[in-house]
Amino acid sequence: MNLFESRYFNINRLLMSLIGLWPYQKPRSRRIKMILVSILLAEGITAQLMSFITIEYSRNLLTKVFSFSFIILIGTVKYNVVYFKSEQVKHLFEQVLCDWRGLTDAKEIEIIQKYANKGRLYTIVSGLSLYFGMLLFIGMFFIPDILDVMAPLNEPRPHQLPIVIETFFDQEKHFLFIILNFFVIAGVILTILFTVETLYMICVQHACGLLQLTSYRILTAFDNRLQQMNMSKPKCIVCVKLTNAIRIHRRSLEFVDCLCSTFSISYFFLCIFGVTSLSINLFELLKAIESKQKSQMFYSSIFVFGHLCYMLWVNYFGQKLIDNSADVFTQTYNVRWYKASPHVQKNILFILHRSSKNVLFEIGNIFVFSLDGVATVIIL
Repeated sequence: MNLFESRYFNINRLLMSLIGLWPYQKPRSRRIKMILVSILLAEGITAQLMSFITIEYSRNLLTKVFSFSFIILIGTVKYNVVYFKSEQVKHLFEQVLCDWRGLTDAKEIEIIQKYANKGRLYTIVSGLSLYFGMLLFIGMFFIPDILDVMAPLNEPRPHQLPIVIETFFDQEKHFLFIILNFFVIAGVILTILFTVETLYMICVQHACGLLQLTSYRILTAFDNRLQQMNMSKPKCIVCVKLTNAIRIHRRSLEFVDCLCSTFSISYFFLCIFGVTSLSINLFELLKAIESKQKSQMFYSSIFVFGHLCYMLWVNYFGQKLIDNSADVFTQTYNVRWYKASPHVQKNILFILHRSSKNVLFEIGNIFVFSLDGVATVIIL
């Protein structure tokens, strides 16, 4: 069975196929899905921007329009980056497939499967949280209807939308149609973000698995059984195992470089617009708290919480890369290399030199994804 049809990656494959991002799909099918997704995204951003024409301009209007437009803009950028870089995405998948096929040791297979299982678990948990949150958010639109049943007034309570859109017809009369349209567009945007971010996540998990394999191979190269063997031969078992460790470490570095080149553009825009959007929403939240506007406090809190969760998600997996690469250096330093022959020690020095610099997911030498990075952004 194809690896990407197995339980480890089938959810990610189905998500990418759904919106036309799976690089192994037929070109015509991908193109049709791309056009449909682009139409929905264009509709969402147009409905937001048209409000500047029909509604009197104010700072409050600008902040409300920007909050949701930012999400659409980021979704559009991420979608187009992955779509037009399908060859690089395919190259990432081919590297994953090659790495899996190259493993024969049962323990090594168990290690790479463990990280793939983690990726699947993260995908399921984040997907359930994301779509449940979207349904809860949309359900808040119907609070006036619920209150009309529980505590009716002389006339029905008006519906309020947390975003500013221009529909050119009576929003109260066609409220259900507007909500349905909003539900479809929001679902597409969230599916794009969810799909691309879980793609980034499973690739990082694979890179972490390769780094863990490097540590494992270094450890097994110096187990007690091999220490009793004669390590003075040029082609001793220890040298072979260290060479294999160097090879898998080099593959992990190449994989991360390919991953950075694929996603760095989209994350560059995310950093710029994300910090701006978070600042605006924090300002709106503080203003709503001061004026005691409960509905605005609720919606602003959701947007701020979503921004923080998104930032934490991206930087958390960047931190995992750093931690696993640091483990390679620590593991290499702690083995009993001092008991090995000189030519074995030369290989050890080579690994120490390569692993002394942490593996980083960085954006143009400007920002490094890590927990320190997200803390710095929040403090600033």
